[in-house]
Amino acid sequence: MTIEQAEEFFQKEGYQSKETAVVETTWSGDPTYLYYTLGKLEIMKLREDMKTKTGRGFSLEKFSRHDFLKQGFRR
Repeated sequence: MTIEQAEEFFQKEGYQSKETAVVETTWSGDPTYLYYTLGKLEIMKLREDMKTKTGRGFSLEKFSRHDFLKQGFRR
């Protein structure tokens, strides 16, 4: 995928502005990107595991209330 295709993807599939799409496509040069990506993939795996376990009773809202998703955020 080219940079231009990635920007278009973020705009079209992620509903991001052009400015945000540019930032997102160049962000992968950041040394912490690997840690971010690994964490994101683990959360997505946990979400899929919970979906499988709870079936039709799965709620994304309920899943997003887990404490591990709130770490680092102060309210």
